[in-house]
Amino acid sequence: MMQWSELFKQRAVLAGLTITALVMAVGAKSLVDKPTNPRSGDTIESLTGVWVEGPGFEITYGGTYDNCAKRCLASATCAMIEFYRPEKKCNLYGEMRPRKTGGSSEVGIRRANQGAERR
Repeated sequence: MMQWSELFKQRAVLAGLTITALVMAVGAKSLVDKPTNPRSGDTIESLTGVWVEGPGFEITYGGTYDNCAKRCLASATCAMIEFYRPEKKCNLYGEMRPRKTGGSSEVGIRRANQGAERR
């Protein structure tokens, strides 16, 4: 019959493997979520006095316009942003959306790196 200490060691090893597998799975997911080909050198052109209707493909709260713009530039699919200042709300949009006059937002349009277009 197996000793308790030996049984405990085996369970600890299995638990360690389970935790390792979980950590690896989470790490693999974060690799998938990261853009594989962000367009290096792109910029965000800021427009004030306009806003965009409707939610983006990704929405976060509590940041700044600059952080919102950086998140867009890090995403291969982001075409424009809207940062709603009163709520510190960042919307990322995958396509150009109509802009409306007024509001308390700052909209950013992604502009392609001119050097990349000439290559």
